Amino acid sequence: MGPKGRISIPAEMQRAVELVEGGEFVIRVTADGGLAIETPAAIKRRLLAAAPLGDWDSTAEARSDQEDEEADDARLEAQR
Repeated sequence: MGPKGRISIPAEMQRAVELVEGGEFVIRVTADGGLAIETPAAIKRRLLAAAPLGDWDSTAEARSDQEDEEADDARLEAQR
C-alpha cells in the first residue's frame, strides 16, 4: 500500500475479475476479516446463485397480490 492508502492490483488479477479502468467496483470486508473486490456484475451473479428461488413464479405471485388488493378494495367499498 502506498503512502496515500492506494493499493495496486496486478493486471492479471484485474483481468480475472473483469476490472477495467474507470469501471465500477465495490470493496467490502468479508466475514473472516478479508477484503473482497467485486464488480456489479459479479455481485449480481453471487446474489442470484445464493438466492433460494426454487419453483417461485414472480408473475403468478404478482398476479395473486394484485387480486388480493382488488378483493380488499372491493370489501372496503362494500362497507361504505
